[in-house]
Amino acid sequence: MMNVARVTRSAGFLVAALLSLAWQTRADAPAPQSFLVELDYGPVSLQGRELDYAFVDPVGGLSGGGAIQRLDLDSRRTPRFRIAWRIPGKSGAWLDARFFTWEGDGNSSTGSQPGRIGALLASPDFAIGRSLVDRADATSEQRANSYSALLRWQLRDGIDGPSVSVAGGLRGVRFEERRLVTYRAERSESQLREFVSTTQDVQGWGPAMETTLGGRFGSRVNLGASFEAAFLLGRIDFDAVDQSFIDNSFDRATIATRSGERRDVLILGGSLWVDVRVSRAVTVGVAYRHERWTGVSDQVRFVDDVSQNSAIVGEGRATLTGPSLYARLMW
Repeated sequence: MMNVARVTRSAGFLVAALLSLAWQTRADAPAPQSFLVELDYGPVSLQGRELDYAFVDPVGGLSGGGAIQRLDLDSRRTPRFRIAWRIPGKSGAWLDARFFTWEGDGNSSTGSQPGRIGALLASPDFAIGRSLVDRADATSEQRANSYSALLRWQLRDGIDGPSVSVAGGLRGVRFEERRLVTYRAERSESQLREFVSTTQDVQGWGPAMETTLGGRFGSRVNLGASFEAAFLLGRIDFDAVDQSFIDNSFDRATIATRSGERRDVLILGGSLWVDVRVSRAVTVGVAYRHERWTGVSDQVRFVDDVSQNSAIVGEGRATLTGPSLYARLMW
């Protein structure tokens, strides 16, 4: 489990040190530079209601006031790469390419609470004669890839005031997920096990734009913020299966699938950052980034008590957020 709070506190101390350095040091103006390479590294967490899988009924009578059980993912530290090149003869124009991969996995369990667990993704009462089960367990693996190629224009360089740049171009993403939720219950002398498994893959490309604002403190430290948006046209491959077993014998199965269906993905995001130029070529800093991807991470609910072949699929979203450290080399 990534200790995001500890990373955030460390980032705060670094920001204070960078601001202090800005007022104590001076540097010669850097020579014109034409190439940029940047590495950004830090823990990224995923949030969203699509990770809810059960609720605990406080009295065991479908009171509806129970706490929602959510599957929390253990995210790995995520590197982000950026490469940029100044276009010759075009003052302030850069070609900017970026890439990052995020991965997360996790598991969760309600533990054994007989007759108090509500199944959010299935309706087991068709098999056991009641709506509440005794236990729910969930596992998930998710992976997100992002690629972008932008043309960036530096409208103001920030030497005698705030820096301003705008960018436009193409962005592509891919979001993959595998999830398994198991519900368990006893019916008289029989035992029910119901499995809801989901596999999905969303891919898309489309136009993207970004605006960046910055300000200089002293001769070395810069503060800034960026805002970005992208609208992607893509497709989704989605497969979900609800299978139930009674006393280890197969009972029934329901399938929901979407193969090659068109899917529009909207991305909105932003970041805050502070950095210090430690030499003519090297800059280091800290950032906090937040992005919401709408149109990914769908969730299915099988409504077996109404019809054995009925399933409701809701279009989902994913929010990627977290702090990071970065280093930039320019020459």
